[in-house]
Amino acid sequence: EIGLLSSLTVLYLSNNNLEGPIPTETGLLTSLGTLILQNNAKLSGHIPTELANLSNLQGLRLYNTTLNGSIPSNICSTLAYAQIDCGEVECSCCTSSR
Repeated sequence: EIGLLSSLTVLYLSNNNLEGPIPTETGLLTSLGTLILQNNAKLSGHIPTELANLSNLQGLRLYNTTLNGSIPSNICSTLAYAQIDCGEVECSCCTSSR
């Protein structure tokens, strides 16, 4: 279970043909500084609200997915860079790159 990796600082799963939603347990990765899930076209569903717990997150890439919903606003304030598909995702950091 991914939530047990509490010391994980980088999660890079780009181009892995992931399917389904982002696990809510991802919100338990409080040391996570970079979350890269781009280019997983079958990654779908709502963005879990538990991502609001990722207070150390500085990098986020969610483009070329079919995710929808909102990215917690507190995450956007800590990001050094973000690349997110803004068609179905709402957030204050929703730009093609930052």
